[in-house]
Amino acid sequence: MSRATRIASPVVLALALTAAAGCGDAGTPRLQPGHDGNGMVPITEINGAVPPETATYAARSVVIQESPTQSGEITSISRTTRLPGTRAPIHMHPYGGTTCVLEGEMTLYLEGARPARAPAGSCYFMPPGRAMTGVNTGAGTAVMLDIFTAPPGAPTTEFREPGFIEE
Repeated sequence: MSRATRIASPVVLALALTAAAGCGDAGTPRLQPGHDGNGMVPITEINGAVPPETATYAARSVVIQESPTQSGEITSISRTTRLPGTRAPIHMHPYGGTTCVLEGEMTLYLEGARPARAPAGSCYFMPPGRAMTGVNTGAGTAVMLDIFTAPPGAPTTEFREPGFIEE
C-alpha cells in the first residue's frame, strides 16, 4: 500500500464518520453540566482524574484546507504536531470532530469513556460538548489531521483547563 493510500484511507473514513455522526449540525451544541452558556467553566479532571503528561498547546497546527459544505458550514482540516510527553489542555468541541493519527500514537481521554489508544493510521471521533484531551503516548512526535465542520466563524475548540481558558 502506498504512503498516499495509507494517509488518504483514514481521512476518507474520518470524513464519512464525521458526516454520519451529524458533526456540523447547525443545532445547539451539547454542553457539559455546569456550563452557564456565557463563560467557560474550568475543568481539571476527566473521569475523576487529572490526565497524564504535561498540558501544552500543540507544537504546530496549520490549517491545510477549508471548504464550504452545501449547508453553508465550513469543514476545516488542520495538520497538528504534538511532542512526546505532552497533551492538549482539557477542552471541548462544540460541534464535534475527528482526529486521524498519521505518525506516532495518541490516546484520547474523553469524559464518560475509557482512554482510547490511536496508533498511526487510525482515527477517533470527538463528540460535541464532552471534556477531553489527546495525549501523545508514543515515544516520538505525533502528527495528526484534525477535521471539524462548524458554522462560519464559530469556534471549533473551547479550552477549559485553567491557564488555557481565553478570557
